[in-house]
Amino acid sequence: MDNQNTQINNQQKKAKSLFSGPKIVFLILGAIIVLEIIYAIGVLRSPAAPSPEQQSLLPREVALMLFSSKSQYKIGEVVAVLVQVDTGNRATEGVDLVLNFDPKVLEASQGAIVKGAIYPEYPQMKTDAKLGQIQISGISGLQGKSFKGQGNFATINFKAKAPGDVNLTVGFSPGQTDDSNVVEALSGNDILETVANLNLAVQ
Repeated sequence: MDNQNTQINNQQKKAKSLFSGPKIVFLILGAIIVLEIIYAIGVLRSPAAPSPEQQSLLPREVALMLFSSKSQYKIGEVVAVLVQVDTGNRATEGVDLVLNFDPKVLEASQGAIVKGAIYPEYPQMKTDAKLGQIQISGISGLQGKSFKGQGNFATINFKAKAPGDVNLTVGFSPGQTDDSNVVEALSGNDILETVANLNLAVQ
């Protein structure tokens, strides 16, 4: 009987020793290390998000976009419309803009156009007040200074003439060269893909 009690006591001591002292610490540490290894493998296998520098190199649509500081104006106010170009990280040698507006609501004089600085030459800055159309061309010219990236192509300072809603639209049809275009430097092709028009209200 004493021998049996002694054996039982020894077995209980061994069982306690397995889950006490430094052994349990090693077991926990081992489990944590295994989990960290599994997590690290998962992170390495998952695709990393691109950095801001990498994102700037990702291909974008070549676009002409119209912006204004607000959407509502009062009669007599100057309506400054910014024309921005995005070449989608492709070098360009020029841009042709055809901008249509309602001449009953907005007024644009010949001096309303302020050229941008992305091209060295702006050979055409034409306003047709009766038709409600503006044509602007910027080119690299003899200097051969191409432009790549995002930049301000021009600013047009309209005058709010009469109350009403007005749509300013960039004349653009894919594949046509007699409307708005963005000309690639290497090929000479029109690479414009999309436009962003502008809706305004005069009160």
